[in-house]
Amino acid sequence: MIGTTARYLLSSAIPDLDGVPIGILLINVSGAFLLGFFLEALDRRGPATDARRKLRLFVGTGIIGGYTTYGTLVMGVVLLLHEGHTLTALSYATGTVVLGVAGALGGTALGRLLEKRS
Repeated sequence: MIGTTARYLLSSAIPDLDGVPIGILLINVSGAFLLGFFLEALDRRGPATDARRKLRLFVGTGIIGGYTTYGTLVMGVVLLLHEGHTLTALSYATGTVVLGVAGALGGTALGRLLEKRS
């Protein structure tokens, strides 16, 4: 509920740009970044204890998983395709995945960097 509420509020605040759901793009990319950061930071804290596994499930799967929405990404792509915007749909889908991977890598790198400073 925490993640889905944040997603709803953010996606409601960011208007589509020429039919492209920019809010959903930003949510998915920032969610990938947050997940990469969280998992890296958690991993660097030590072995996977029962408490860490529960925290990973609660935050990673629960909150961040509820925040991101690849189902809505797919619906946005389908709607763009249905409206005849094939190039935009493919660019939006590809861009979201590529930026999501970059976000996850960036979050992981930040988690690693902050751990080195500690």
